[in-house]
Amino acid sequence: MRFLIPRRFGAALALVLAGAATASCSGATAAAPPSASSSAGPVPPVRLTHVSSIADSTSLVYPIDTYLLTNDQTIEFDQATNLLEEHCMEQFGFSYTAPAPNILPGTITDTNAPRRYGISDAAQVARLGYHPPPKAPVGKNTGLSSAGLMVLTGDAATDASPSASPPAEYDGRPFPDGGCIGQARAQLTTHGGEVNADPIAEQINNESLALSQREPQVLAVFKQWSQCMAQHGYHYTAPYDAGNDTQWNTPEPTAKELRVASTDVGCKAKTNVVGIWYAVEVALQRQMISANQQHLNQVKAGITAQMAAAGKALSATA
Repeated sequence: MRFLIPRRFGAALALVLAGAATASCSGATAAAPPSASSSAGPVPPVRLTHVSSIADSTSLVYPIDTYLLTNDQTIEFDQATNLLEEHCMEQFGFSYTAPAPNILPGTITDTNAPRRYGISDAAQVARLGYHPPPKAPVGKNTGLSSAGLMVLTGDAATDASPSASPPAEYDGRPFPDGGCIGQARAQLTTHGGEVNADPIAEQINNESLALSQREPQVLAVFKQWSQCMAQHGYHYTAPYDAGNDTQWNTPEPTAKELRVASTDVGCKAKTNVVGIWYAVEVALQRQMISANQQHLNQVKAGITAQMAAAGKALSATA
C-alpha cells in the first residue's frame, strides 16, 4: 500500500542557488563541503543544534507553504472557476453543472504534511494502518455531447479528426481560447497567480523532501528507527519502506498491518524521526527560498490576487 500522495515532478528547473551557501535558519548552520545538490547546484548540509520532539506531523507548517495554495484556497478557486464555466456554457446554449472540487477541506498544502514522513497519527493508524484516509468523492461525468465538450475544453480533436482545431465562432459567439475552462481560468488569473502550483515553489517542495533523506542527521535517525523496528521483529531500512511494503496491498488493513503500523508510529515517537526530519527539511527549504526570494515574493502576490478574483466571482453570483 503506497501511502504517500504522488507528487508532481516536472523537468529540472533553474533554481537560483548562488546565495544558498550562506543562507541559514534558526537553530541551524550551513557547513562546507556540500553533501547534496538541487537541480541547479550544491545545497550546503544542515547542522542542527536543537531539535524539538514532534510525534505527529499532522499540523506541521513549512516555509514553502506561504507560496502554495492551501486545500481551502484550491476549493474556493475551483468553485469560482466552476461558476464561470457554467455561465460561459449557458451563453453557448449548454446546460452544464461542473463537478464539485474533489479535494478534502483543510489548511494543508501540497506538502502533504499529515503523511509527508509516513504515518504518525496513532489514532488514525489504529484504524487504517498504512491505508490512506478516504478521499473526497470524484465528480460525476459531465453528460455533455461532443459539441458541448468542445466548447467546455476548447479541444475539437476527435478519433476521426485528431488534429482538428476549434472554430473561430460557435453559435454566433467568438469561441474562447481554451474553451469555457480556459476562459474561466484566464479571468481569475489576469492580475496574478497560476492555475497550478508555481514551478519553482513546487520544485522546492519536492527537492527539500528528497534532499533531506540524504542528510546525515536524518540518515542517523532512520537507523535508530530501523533498530527499534527490528527489536519488534520488523525489518525495514527507512520509514517509507514500511509504508510501501507490498503486504499491505489489500482492500482493508490486516491485523498484521495494524500491528506493524502502530509499532512504526511508536518507534518514530521514540527516536524523534518526525522532529529531526522536519527540522532538517525546514532548514533546506529556507536556504532555497532565500535564494529565490524575489521570484517567490511575486508568487505570493499572485496567490493574493487570484484569491481576490475568486472571492469576487463567488460574491457576484451569490
